[in-house]
Amino acid sequence: MQSNVRRTVRNCIVIIASCSASALLLNACGHGDESGVGTPPPASDKVPPDPLVKAKYDGTAPNSLIMGKDGYLYGTTTTGGDYGYGSVFRISPDGVETVIHSFNIGPAEGANPIGLIQATDDFLYGTTSNGGTPACPRPAPDILFPPGHNIDYSGCGTVFKLSLQGELTVLHYFTGGQDGNQPIASLVESSPGRFYGETLSGGLANSSCTLIGCGLIFSVDSTGDERTVHAFNIESGDGALPAGLTLGKDGNLYGTAGFGGAYNQGLVFKLTPQGAQTVLFSFMDIAADGNPHPNGPPVQGSDGSLYGTTLYGGASLSGNFALCEFGCGTIYKISPTGEMSIVYAFVDVANGVLPQGTLIAGTDGTLLGIASYGGNTAVCQPAGCGTVFQLTHPGAASAIYEFDQPVNGTAVQPRLPSSLIQGGGGYLYGTADGGDFGEGIVFKISPTGVFTILHSFRGPSS
Repeated sequence: MQSNVRRTVRNCIVIIASCSASALLLNACGHGDESGVGTPPPASDKVPPDPLVKAKYDGTAPNSLIMGKDGYLYGTTTTGGDYGYGSVFRISPDGVETVIHSFNIGPAEGANPIGLIQATDDFLYGTTSNGGTPACPRPAPDILFPPGHNIDYSGCGTVFKLSLQGELTVLHYFTGGQDGNQPIASLVESSPGRFYGETLSGGLANSSCTLIGCGLIFSVDSTGDERTVHAFNIESGDGALPAGLTLGKDGNLYGTAGFGGAYNQGLVFKLTPQGAQTVLFSFMDIAADGNPHPNGPPVQGSDGSLYGTTLYGGASLSGNFALCEFGCGTIYKISPTGEMSIVYAFVDVANGVLPQGTLIAGTDGTLLGIASYGGNTAVCQPAGCGTVFQLTHPGAASAIYEFDQPVNGTAVQPRLPSSLIQGGGGYLYGTADGGDFGEGIVFKISPTGVFTILHSFRGPSS
């Protein structure tokens, strides 16, 4: 698949609920097999067997990583696996990959996982944005993906618990109503055995969210006790389309919503574990505020401030860089007393543009993140292949790695980074498109900037 199609597969899980806010987004999302029975995709004779892959098709479109307590990397792929509906994988420090679980279509377990955490009980917990039971009251787009890259629209998603040996237990099946529809991003463990998460839609029905709700925050425990903590209501100045949660040092939850707020351009909020919500900041549709629609949850820095990114905003580079017609994105800061400021605007394409995901806050005050595009546009034409960037202090950012250099033996040049974490010794790990089979990679970057592909994913179209 072409890289933009693979990114659509990954991102359509995130934006599909925004179809409920605007029918125009329907055309941006895909449609998978709705037969109700998962079957392994057809065998491919295009490539020899990969000795590192323990399942025949280990996954496509990797979307998240965590560092396990055992020193192994764990993560999820949105699609692929033995049945095409996503997988949970483990990668050893020397790059040996093992599929822990391949999701199968149908009511039993859900499909298309996004995000993973390892809890205090050592089990892995996550959500599937689709699949499960009962049938889900939401529209299904009509674009078909190739076999093995499937989106299951038959259910509203699940919360699951997974042992390191691969035993999966579904803790909750979402119904699409007041309990939510399409859980997104990673869960947050606020106390041992108690988790919080978000759904893109469901909750309070209102005309602004086409009667299926603006999304909500839920809690669930390790036994499956699920309850709604806060339902978003855009008509009351609240948000819509939440984008993940962060647990603050004060025990409260912090997050963003892509729409809503005083100007309907998104907001940053605080939520107590009991459900009392406070809007900390509403974005405005002007460059000074980063232009609308914050990315992902904020991260709390060592100074107690919240830091996050907006996909657009800042200086416009229209005319010489079309992607930045509405600005190339910003990094914002909200102080403990509530003052908001822009600490960096992505105006230098060499450092990266259009930031994605959650920032990493270093103990030394630095911020690390990924940009989907930018970098060396002369080598990776026309918009650059993305960067890993570092912000050392307000206004001073630099690219510490540019995805512009072909890797020997790699069929598709790595590009479009999609997640980033920091491990021990200053090493960075992440996921991106490309690789030996063009279906995505897990990479490592040393403190000196040496880039290594730890694993290349393979799907049946490879």
